[in-house]
Amino acid sequence: MTMKIFKKSHAVTGALLVLLVAMSALAVPARAQDTAARFQAGLKAVSEGRLDDAITAFRTILIQRPELVRVRLELARALFLKGEYEIAKEHFEYALAGNPPKPVVENIRRFLNAIRARRRWDAHFGFALLPDSNISSGSSGRIIYIPFGGTLLPFRLTEAQDKSGVGFHVWGGGEYHFPLTPTSRIRAGADLSVKDYSGSRFDQVDLSVRTGPRVLLTRSLEASVLASGRLSWQAGVRRYHDAGLIWQAERSLTDRLSVHGDVSWHKRFYRGSSNTLNGAITGFSLGGAHVWTSTFRTNLLYRHGRERPGVVRWRNQSHVTSASVTTLLPKGFTVTAGLDLNWKRYRGGWLPHVLDGSSRKDRTRTARLSLLNQKITVYGFSPRLVLTHEHRDSNAQLHGYDRVRAEIQVKRLF
Repeated sequence: MTMKIFKKSHAVTGALLVLLVAMSALAVPARAQDTAARFQAGLKAVSEGRLDDAITAFRTILIQRPELVRVRLELARALFLKGEYEIAKEHFEYALAGNPPKPVVENIRRFLNAIRARRRWDAHFGFALLPDSNISSGSSGRIIYIPFGGTLLPFRLTEAQDKSGVGFHVWGGGEYHFPLTPTSRIRAGADLSVKDYSGSRFDQVDLSVRTGPRVLLTRSLEASVLASGRLSWQAGVRRYHDAGLIWQAERSLTDRLSVHGDVSWHKRFYRGSSNTLNGAITGFSLGGAHVWTSTFRTNLLYRHGRERPGVVRWRNQSHVTSASVTTLLPKGFTVTAGLDLNWKRYRGGWLPHVLDGSSRKDRTRTARLSLLNQKITVYGFSPRLVLTHEHRDSNAQLHGYDRVRAEIQVKRLF
């Protein structure tokens, strides 16, 4: 079944990959200067306050030689001086993993501490094309067996899996940190996601807002408590809204290893004040990131969630384990591979889908592969190809499925 679905999407994913490689080949090559000359030109640009020219010079070198720690450090410094703190932080972390001399390590730590103190706002924006082999996550099976009079009666369903054609996804958001004291801030932010498909019944809009205090407890530990609200619409009609709280914490354990976690509680309200699906949603997560070298990092995450709607059948708990690796390659390529494993169990009986009337149990595997080329950058935007394969096994009839998505994303971090 998996191979069949991959063949169906082969033309789409192959075309997207060819497009990305072709765009890379058409990128304007760097001028014929050696690395040392370009590096000196970047340093001169920094000293003269021409930060955009400096960033361009350092980026051009790193596209060909991503392992050069000194160049990455100067790029991070230029980004810091320009006020692009989140991107600068990532490059400083890669530079630390390159084992620079001890005085340089201390200098990088001062920059990272300054980023934590000066950070005022974050913003992101992106859009993507969304070919999808199974937008409704529907089963390929068409027959369900229902117990009747000591036997199983087969019933054939007429609905087929829904294909998206090519959908469109645009997303963005931002957050501002209002300073109160040297160690405390008020966070206020919002995120918006809009998905539009040829079949309007799958169009989806999600909006979230949050606000609350952020406290820098130590040089390596910070925590936030946020009031949170979320709204979701499907096919132009509001599905539900959530209201609740989120507790977050981040800590740097070493120069290369950081951990983060959160605990959340929300009450979900579907359309109609007496909707029986209304209920509490709780969860917590714990994750970490480790930068192994100046070109390689890993991320791990565990999430646990519970949903408690009024209808017992839909009450459930889930366990999700995620892992990903990112490597920076020559010629400007960045490759990220990830795997998610999701175990979900519903509390109530699921007759007739589960023939013995017991609870439903799902196990979902999601594999992702993304390819980004930094040579192709226009006003800070770079295209990224993302391939996703999702497979669910379930003991409930017609709830297992295969799904393949291929996206060309264009993303910008400010």
